[in-house]
Amino acid sequence: MSDQVMLFVFGLILLIKGGDWFVGGAGAIARRLHLPEILIGATVVSIGTTLPEVMVSATSAVQGIGGIAYGNAIGSVICNTALVAAVTVAVRPSSVDRNSLILPIGFFFLSAIFYAFNAYVFGKFTRGSGIVLLAIFLFYMVVTVLQMKKIRYLNPRLRQEICRKKLKNPTKVK
Repeated sequence: MSDQVMLFVFGLILLIKGGDWFVGGAGAIARRLHLPEILIGATVVSIGTTLPEVMVSATSAVQGIGGIAYGNAIGSVICNTALVAAVTVAVRPSSVDRNSLILPIGFFFLSAIFYAFNAYVFGKFTRGSGIVLLAIFLFYMVVTVLQMKKIRYLNPRLRQEICRKKLKNPTKVK
């Protein structure tokens, strides 16, 4: 077997196992902090799974191949909303908490509208439009974290459970 095939197989094995560890860790964070899994997925997991795409897009932009970066962004959205969601639903259909989807879907459409507006009205993406998209992302992260804190605070059963744990073992619960 050639070195490239061996490296590919090794990388694939690490990717699969790393995915298991990543999902297990994210689920543990959600349970530990008593947060909805969808919020952990929309923050921690989404950033972790998007970092390779950011590197591909940044590298292609630096090399002057902007089309690959834009294609990657659009293709990723299509892949995540169609393929990933389809596989998830096919493997394990479940109910949806509509309230937990309002924030991510709102920001999704805001970003998509801004992106499409730049593409179709101006026919280009400027540094300013990149800064606006980055600001939308940062605002989304801040609002999501604040929403997580609010959910933890407003859930009376969760507050009681946290208080009980603090009384039982004050050094373990923060």
